[in-house]
Amino acid sequence: MAANNADQVVFDKVAEINASKESCNIRVKVVMLWKPTYINNPNMVPSLDMILIDQEGRAVREISNFAMASNENEYRLVPHKHKINFYKTTRVCVSTDFVDTVDPYHFNSFPDLLARNFDTRVAFDFLVELVSTDLMRVIVEYGREKRLMNLVAQDLSGTRIAVALWGSFAMKLNTYISQHNNETAPVIILLRLAKLKIWGGQPQVGNCLFGSRLHINDDMPQILDLNALDTHVESSSRTSQLNSDTVVANLEDYYLRFQIKKH
Repeated sequence: MAANNADQVVFDKVAEINASKESCNIRVKVVMLWKPTYINNPNMVPSLDMILIDQEGRAVREISNFAMASNENEYRLVPHKHKINFYKTTRVCVSTDFVDTVDPYHFNSFPDLLARNFDTRVAFDFLVELVSTDLMRVIVEYGREKRLMNLVAQDLSGTRIAVALWGSFAMKLNTYISQHNNETAPVIILLRLAKLKIWGGQPQVGNCLFGSRLHINDDMPQILDLNALDTHVESSSRTSQLNSDTVVANLEDYYLRFQIKKH
């Protein structure tokens, strides 16, 4: 992306990247890095994906790809409608003068989430206190196991919203609760790159297929600041009242919990 002599390069702002640009020069920070795999072939890695953020706090997804994405919406994970790609001719070097002064987190308020008052194709960061959890469900579909954990979370005002964590995210939270089931401290989670979907006619926050990160009572400023605040709201979000058991369920049992409507 950048030449060896950065002083001779004019850098593009991430916010100004659009489909009319054949190439661009950017100076960015890598805030996330992961290797997606195919569902039917978990040993095959088609690309190395990143979330990049520039000095103005605008983020974009980069795909160092071996195969192009086929689902545009699946890749709209951050506050930018385009993705960029690294090619064989792309040049990359370490920038020593990147000024990291912008908060990279993008939180939406609970009223906006419940009213869907934002572009729901774009991911956001989600910082909440847990109120309750259902049993972690192991759903078997076509011989493959899927783990799901349904939660209820609340903000500082006591407004609540449903959450669904899948796969390793469900397992991570379930393990945390089982290891801290005798504690009385609140459980604060920060879900980076969350998505909002509609389930059973109601908005529900969940993790993305790729790119999301789950922090549970971690030693980081966002969680510590929320934990230090007194919500003045009656809360049942204590580990002694959260479930850490697991139940095996049929896929049909899960979907039949909600009425199926035909249009």
